[in-house]
Amino acid sequence: MYLRALTLAFGASLVLALMPVRAQDGKAEIAPVPEWVEDSGRPDPDLVSRDEAEDGSIVLLYDMQRRKTADGYDSFWRFAELVTSVAGLEEAARLSLDYDPTKEEIILHDVAIWRGGKKLDRLEGLELQFARQEQELDRGIVDGRMTVFAELPDVRVGDIIDVSHTLVAKTPLWPDEFFADFPTRFVVDTGFGRRRIIVPDDLPLTIRTRGDAEDMTVSRKNGMTEYLWQATHPDIYDYEANTPVGHIQGGSLSISSYDEWSDVAAWAADLYDIDMTLPAGLAEELDELKGTDAEKITWAIRHVQDNVRYVSDVIGLGAYRPRPPALTGRRGYGDCKDKSLLLTAMLRHMGYEAVPALVHSDEGALLPLVAPGPVHFDHVIVRIEWQGKPHYIDATWSLQGGVFPEIYAPRYSWALPIRPGAELEEMNDSPLDAPEKEVVETYAFEDSGDIAFTVASVFHGRAADVMRGDISETSNRTMSENYRDWYRKRYPGLDMVERIKVTDDRDANLITMMESYSLAFEDFEADDLDDEFAYSAYSVDYDLPEVDGKDRKAPIAIPHPLNAVHEVIVENGGTHDGMEAVSSRIGPLSVDFETKEDGERLHLRWAIRTEGRAIPAEDAQSYERARRAFDDLLYITWDFGKLGEDDETEQSPSVGEILRDAFFGR
Repeated sequence: MYLRALTLAFGASLVLALMPVRAQDGKAEIAPVPEWVEDSGRPDPDLVSRDEAEDGSIVLLYDMQRRKTADGYDSFWRFAELVTSVAGLEEAARLSLDYDPTKEEIILHDVAIWRGGKKLDRLEGLELQFARQEQELDRGIVDGRMTVFAELPDVRVGDIIDVSHTLVAKTPLWPDEFFADFPTRFVVDTGFGRRRIIVPDDLPLTIRTRGDAEDMTVSRKNGMTEYLWQATHPDIYDYEANTPVGHIQGGSLSISSYDEWSDVAAWAADLYDIDMTLPAGLAEELDELKGTDAEKITWAIRHVQDNVRYVSDVIGLGAYRPRPPALTGRRGYGDCKDKSLLLTAMLRHMGYEAVPALVHSDEGALLPLVAPGPVHFDHVIVRIEWQGKPHYIDATWSLQGGVFPEIYAPRYSWALPIRPGAELEEMNDSPLDAPEKEVVETYAFEDSGDIAFTVASVFHGRAADVMRGDISETSNRTMSENYRDWYRKRYPGLDMVERIKVTDDRDANLITMMESYSLAFEDFEADDLDDEFAYSAYSVDYDLPEVDGKDRKAPIAIPHPLNAVHEVIVENGGTHDGMEAVSSRIGPLSVDFETKEDGERLHLRWAIRTEGRAIPAEDAQSYERARRAFDDLLYITWDFGKLGEDDETEQSPSVGEILRDAFFGR
């Protein structure tokens, strides 16, 4: 039930991963609704249509009221839903509330069922259980969050589940500030929605509306200012998938006691104003470095990325406060803040200008649209000033290639350098000038009927960084066998001639891989490959999103930056009349397919490239046609079995003739 409520509020569902906890680790107080909260009344099922129910229930009431306190805020939540069918019973009857025990106390007010016009209490005697989630423990992230949950007894179809609670939050890192964000339109039918904010008169708020959100009404009473948005049966909006992050669907409000991003930068600068001393051994190692400035910076980047492992303890203040570089350097691990501050300290020690910078790893494009606040960041990187330009490095990445400044930079859209007076900086998002991935498959049809098959792959830039990581995690034997098995799904009986050969020029950030296989003529016939011989341009298959081009209203998000090429070369291909080329340019997306013939050599080439992250909505139909056409060409088969059927007395065709006719017809 409350999982549904939190999904409505934040657009993301929660998954509970249970971990044993001590009894004292989890507790929930039970108390009446506080006096400052305005009652939203009895949930009214007449405000909604049961035909609009989703997954067996429908939301009747969704109320959030937040009040600023001396050292944080109190946040009251009430959620009521009507169970319309048996499909909604399981989720509706499960109470599940998430909180951070290091800075929040949870108070339960009401857990009730409305049945036949009567309110039935379910809070008394309710068996509460507590669990620690740690959903990202496999990534080395520990956040300490807790979940209180319980199964409500005797819940039936037709019941209204009505739950309210308050989170009493302490915000020691910004005790005098206030931040909030919430939607004003939902994707599901809702009877009544309200957002109420109460702050002292002397705490002005910056409020930014996004999308089609309406302004909040403002009133003042007894030294407090109230900001209110509420709606009976608020309009829902038609959610469209695959939209770029910066595109707002529906409406939402962003609220902050900060007016400028420089206020956030000043706050962060104070927080990061700590001892920047390095461990003695590391400082001496830096002092003894030889080479150019670029080589020294590269050494520092690789040292932090590759030798300081990523472990994130974000319990309590650890989510925001960095640890001293000396500590991180000595123990050899830290989170994004710790690793970034260590790299910053190393660069400054050598005389280079560097500062940590705040970013959001997934939703950075939203930063210019929200009211300034530290709550809008989830990651820290390093900003290096080099020849008058900023260069960004993510210290949590590993095994990056290239020599600074030719190291692939993260693309988080916007960054806020941690220094007084800083404002948001737009990060580089330019297209790739050259392919970062090039794959060439060569099929040599020999006179014996056997096929010699080789694959040459070249990786540059970020693709090389990723491949370098994959190679480091897998033995050559395992990787070779995995690749062979992948091709065997297409060509049963395929043999690996030799293991994959890998060369890695890390400074150039260039990785090449050579694969060599053979397919005997007997396997070719036995496995019906003569009827359906296939090849796949897998290296340019980026799964472009499928959309309804006719009714699209929002722009379409596409992967960016992309620049990749896949080629198929068929030796002894004979002559042919040619195949039609495909070339499409839709907004920032380019897809191409072309063929070329040179004697007995057939050359097929696919290419994909992007220059931006979004296809305009008005181009949706053209995009969808181009996507389908390109997608149809990514996997092609040809049939050898149909050849020679017209004339049984005809002399057996050569392999070159077979291949030519299979591709292009007689």
